[in-house]
Amino acid sequence: MRLQSGAPVFAAILAIVCPLAATPARASDTCMVQKSPDGYVALRGDPSDRAPLIARAREGEAVVIQKDANGDQIARGAWLRVFHFPDSVIPPATSPEHKKGRIGWMPKRFIDDCG
Repeated sequence: MRLQSGAPVFAAILAIVCPLAATPARASDTCMVQKSPDGYVALRGDPSDRAPLIARAREGEAVVIQKDANGDQIARGAWLRVFHFPDSVIPPATSPEHKKGRIGWMPKRFIDDCG
């Protein structure tokens, strides 16, 4: 079988490749805690500076942004609901180390672009 060359073949290749290139890349939901003036970012029980402190997240520690049933980030104002793990890598859910993680609220401004 002989393939045709020229414009028709090029057009066929573009028809296949262009839709793939137009698909946006999905950013990771795993993010890193950014530097703060206090030396830590407070993980709180509710989206408020007055809510109980759950943990102190340090720069470079990992957080996973929590999502609702529609796949949207759970946010309230300037706060995101996150799973925080006191390290730069979150272990698999089956690992005993995973139990060290905590779910709470963190100000968006201290979470990087996640990806």
